[in-house]
Amino acid sequence: MVQVPGVVDGSSLKTLISSVEEELEGTEWATRKAAADTLACLATALGPMALSASKASCTAALVTCRFDKVFCKSS
Repeated sequence: MVQVPGVVDGSSLKTLISSVEEELEGTEWATRKAAADTLACLATALGPMALSASKASCTAALVTCRFDKVFCKSS
């Protein structure tokens, strides 16, 4: 069973990832950023194999919003 200590167990992981993917499609940039950060944290904590079942759908959601905000740093 896959576990993220104090956060989610294996039975809840699909629900969590589904919610994160839904937020990646939202209209608020900050929400999409938080969802992407959540995926990164899950991948780091669980390892790449734990998220392999959701890899295609997560990647598609991330690709859709990858150019939606560009940071320009003024000097």
